[in-house]
Amino acid sequence: MNDETGLVEVSQLRQALAQTEELDVLKEWRDQAETIRHYVRQRGGDYQKQNEAAEAKVRIERKLGQVLAGMAMQNGGDAMRARSHDVTEVPPTLADIGISKMQSSRWQLGAELDEDVFEGYIAKQWGDGNEITSADILKLAKKQERAEDIEEQMEDIAEHDFDPPDGLFDVIAIDPPWLYGTSYDPSGRRAANPYPEMSIEAISEIAVIEKAAEDCILWLWTTHKFMRHAYGLLDVWGFRDVAIVTWVKDRIGLGSWLRSQSEFCIMAVKGKPTVNLTNQSTVIHGPLREHSRKPDEFYQMVDGLCVGYKLDWFSREERNGWAQVGNDPGRFSE
Repeated sequence: MNDETGLVEVSQLRQALAQTEELDVLKEWRDQAETIRHYVRQRGGDYQKQNEAAEAKVRIERKLGQVLAGMAMQNGGDAMRARSHDVTEVPPTLADIGISKMQSSRWQLGAELDEDVFEGYIAKQWGDGNEITSADILKLAKKQERAEDIEEQMEDIAEHDFDPPDGLFDVIAIDPPWLYGTSYDPSGRRAANPYPEMSIEAISEIAVIEKAAEDCILWLWTTHKFMRHAYGLLDVWGFRDVAIVTWVKDRIGLGSWLRSQSEFCIMAVKGKPTVNLTNQSTVIHGPLREHSRKPDEFYQMVDGLCVGYKLDWFSREERNGWAQVGNDPGRFSE
């Protein structure tokens, strides 16, 4: 940082960052850059100096993330374990340096952002006259992380068949990966799936009927966007609809025409299955959690209503009494 403005040229900053691995020094630089950015902004100073400080800040945070990630890898997941074999030496903690666990996590995620994407973002912000922010870097890193996760899932699906368990099932719940056709954005609309999607035709070819017992109850999850197509799937699979369960969520979501706060599960049957009907209704209340995660209240309702062998198709959470089929069965079990 120079004496006049507290700022350095990008080339000088890059050189300094390349030569520095000390967390306390990097943290001090980062705080200085943030102080300058905040001061210039509060005074209504010029955009140039403000964004120079903002750029310095995100570049330093990226280096902090790289150093923290490297230390964690070397020390079995703990970035702040002693780097010395001297057992009498007490290593500093993140708190000692003034780094919170959330900052450490965010900076390490930001450090994983592709270099070209990182530099492209900075160049674009300067070109468009927009501020460079740590929040934007985090959003880009999360989007990249999710895209990589989807690619891994697709490779896993291509490599394995994920055949359903042997035998027939009296109860089947299925939550198809409907084709919304929108890219995932962790800060945007929840309708964009963070997993591989399937076309209506591909979903219709799922061998649901081959796993259904002669007398079977099917629970088909859908949203209003695919309600019409859901009934077509029931026809293909040989089921007739008998009721619709509405999941009323605990908070409002997004939407183009109305803000969404519900999701639907069509109850359909094949043959003459029996149910233990007591006080189960067409409405369930449950909290909105991770994307695509269904409420525990649904499974509690089905367990109380239906008897027999149960199969959860595209399951992402292990449950007692339910067999699973899908490429990501332990997603929410952790």
